Amino acid sequence: MRGDRVVFTVMVILVCFGIAAVLSSSAYLAIRSTQSSSELYFLRKHVEKVLLGWVAFLVALRIDYRKWSKLSWFVLAISLVLMLLTLVSEPVRNTRRYLYVGGFSFQPAEIAKFAVVLYLAGYMSKKSKLLKELNKGYLGAIIPILAFSLILVLQPNFSMLVLFGATAFLLLWIGGARTKHVFATLAVVSLLFFVGIRSNPYAEARVRQFIQSEDSYQARQAEITVASGRVFGTGQGKQKFLFLPWPHTDFIFAAISEETGFFVSSGIMLLFLIIFLRGMRISKHAPCEFGRFLGVGLVSSIFLQAMLHIGVNLGVFPTTGLPLPFISYGGTALVMNMFATGVILNIAKQAKDEGHDSVRRHRRTRVTRCLSGRRAGL
Repeated sequence: MRGDRVVFTVMVILVCFGIAAVLSSSAYLAIRSTQSSSELYFLRKHVEKVLLGWVAFLVALRIDYRKWSKLSWFVLAISLVLMLLTLVSEPVRNTRRYLYVGGFSFQPAEIAKFAVVLYLAGYMSKKSKLLKELNKGYLGAIIPILAFSLILVLQPNFSMLVLFGATAFLLLWIGGARTKHVFATLAVVSLLFFVGIRSNPYAEARVRQFIQSEDSYQARQAEITVASGRVFGTGQGKQKFLFLPWPHTDFIFAAISEETGFFVSSGIMLLFLIIFLRGMRISKHAPCEFGRFLGVGLVSSIFLQAMLHIGVNLGVFPTTGLPLPFISYGGTALVMNMFATGVILNIAKQAKDEGHDSVRRHRRTRVTRCLSGRRAGL
């Protein structure tokens, strides 16, 4: 691994742990809620996505990350079209978040999340000096953010909207945008968020319950599940037997906490923190400004999604539907997070390669000067 061994190793650990967690949390659900009589139904589909994720990871690892800068507009346009198509797709549980192609489904918002980070990284690296000016720089950065935010409200997908906003505003802040512009944009996105919540009775009920400290059924079961694990876990958890909703996706951290206890679940949080800190270090040493912004955006997105998922499972945030990166039963989120990790490791790889090249050039220069000096002395 010519990128960063620490990030790669942590990702492998989380993916392997996720396979075991999906098997444990979905076996009973597979028998009771699907037409298949096999307890491995969800596991097989998850492993297929893991293999697809590995392909995406290896592709991203091999492509020089700087080539993505030239494709940022294209990726953004494709993502916008896919997001608009979701608004006319068949609803699933009263939301329109998925597209179906040839028997397969995927979530365009996960692709759009990468597209927005890619666009902002390219835009800010080219117009960093103009980012403080509203008309000449800042508006060009926030228009895609506002467009995707509106679509997410219409789907609706409020958890992804929070993740979008947090990642984008972190990048804008680091990029040097004026504080008043960032907070004004945050106010607009927040207004979209609250209008969307008020127009969706189900989402509004969840938020009201959270504000009034009244746990929803999902939140109550998640808290019971986490508390049942105590320090060392129960081994074979009970809440996954149709008490805890979606134990293999939205509440997989709670299922893990019940079976493995406080130390293992805390270790998972520590692994995500390691990815974040190492990813920030990689971004800091990127060969160019585009790489720095791209690395910060991608690693922040992974870390923030993990923290939002864990926060929901612990009752810190209102109930949402974000999967736990690398671990939850996956689809698009698993593949895109592994792809993003490949891009981050390519940034590290390019930094190391260019570092070695600069050292070799420096050594050749010193040798040439030394030989020239000797010849002059002769």
